[in-house]
Formats: sequence, C-alpha cells, structure tokens
Amino acid sequence: MSKDKFDLIIIDPVLPLFSGYEILDKIKRISKNNKTSIIILTNLKQESDLEEILKYDIADYVIKHNIELNSFVDSIKVLL
Repeated sequence: MSKDKFDLIIIDPVLPLFSGYEILDKIKRISKNNKTSIIILTNLKQESDLEEILKYDIADYVIKHNIELNSFVDSIKVLL
C-alpha cells in the first residue's frame, strides 16, 4: 500500500485473498495523522466481530443485508 491519501475507504474485513483487518492495520500504521474516513461494509454482526472492528478508528459500520442505499449515500456525502 502506498502513502497516497484517500478521503474515504469502504472495506469489508472479510476478503477472499487476505484479511481486511490486515489492510486496516496497514492504514492505521501509514496514516497516523491522516484524516481518511473508513466505513466498514460487511455482514459480520457477532459481538466479537464488532469488538474487533471497533479497535479501528472507523466512521461508520454498515451491515450489508440491512443497507438502505439512500442512507448509505448520505453517510458517504457527510464524510466527504
């Protein structure tokens, strides 16, 4: 991952080739002073999953199967 600056990252911690948590760890290390907003978009909803996700400085946590598109888009607009 390069040191490019992003305004917003939308990620699912469950990825096919590697863990989304690894990516979140890299983002955290690279962008300590960066104001990049992170939205977790996932189907993980167990309390233990939520506890792991909340270790990261995230702007929003959205369950995919409960997503309301207009609300999600509004959330993105606020962060940008």
